[in-house]
Amino acid sequence: GGDGVMRAARHEFLASRGIDADALARGGAALALSELTMAFRAPLRSRDRFRAELSVARVTAARVEFEQRLVRLQEDGGDGDTVLEARATAVRLDARYRPVRLGDMKDRLLG
Repeated sequence: GGDGVMRAARHEFLASRGIDADALARGGAALALSELTMAFRAPLRSRDRFRAELSVARVTAARVEFEQRLVRLQEDGGDGDTVLEARATAVRLDARYRPVRLGDMKDRLLG
């Protein structure tokens, strides 16, 4: 569903900034969602082509907020309807699942 596509877009974005979410988890830490709001605007059918968009809306010492959209593509490749809009807040957790500062990750997110 749309939530899986949005998660994949966040992971691809993080990887593009040199942040490996899976490696963080293997090391005992995590970058976890603390909030997720999704608004479904139009249906997406099984053969529809779409593009996932992501931007960093805000970064503080302890959290990052992402804004995301799924846009259906028209047959000519142009933008169609916005299918889904989402806002996700992620926090960094230590091995005991307690929130910690983003540290050097903050600069890479703003990168």
